[in-house]
Amino acid sequence: NLFKVESISFPARANHLEKMRTGAYSNTVIGIKAPALTSGALPNSGGGQGKDGPTGSIKPPVNMSLLNVFGLAKGKGCILNESFPFPKIDQTYFSDKVPTRMKIRALPGMKNSSSVGDSSANAQNMDVDTLSASAYSFSRWQLLNAITLDIVVPGNVVLEAGRIIELEIPQSGQDTNRVELDPTYSGYYLIKGLTHSYTPEGITTHLNLCKDSISSR
Repeated sequence: NLFKVESISFPARANHLEKMRTGAYSNTVIGIKAPALTSGALPNSGGGQGKDGPTGSIKPPVNMSLLNVFGLAKGKGCILNESFPFPKIDQTYFSDKVPTRMKIRALPGMKNSSSVGDSSANAQNMDVDTLSASAYSFSRWQLLNAITLDIVVPGNVVLEAGRIIELEIPQSGQDTNRVELDPTYSGYYLIKGLTHSYTPEGITTHLNLCKDSISSR
């Protein structure tokens, strides 16, 4: 009974419109390189000096959807379970053709760049890497919180934020005498936060859990 779940709070129904509005499913980042406004790098009426001229340049947009992020994270072995957490959602929500959020990033220059208009010295992919990291970090956080649960277990002071635990929850409806696990809510979770409550009767631990994938069992 030391590992028995005493109570559990399931998340509210997913608000897909909110996730689309915030770019959780598909977002695009546009980078703009703005060199220092020195006397040799001022805007002019001639429309600049080419696509990499001193008036600034726009780099190709970088799109990042939860499908992209899931593939990248799974390839690095960073996924808690093995399957994508949104198998029943319309795939067009994740399309890079219709991103629901656009962000603009000012691309930083390198300290040792060859000139105010060229930040490629010693870092040929710096601009693309900056945009990719910006898009990936936002979507990775959204994916990590794809499924969240709040549970209460008997007091366990060994548990701490950042640990990974395995949770087994039976399906609400059983077709056989054998207890089957719920594939969506069972599996490995990351402890996002926790609280230990001390009372005269004993210790109770409240866990705030999240995960980025579901089990295929």
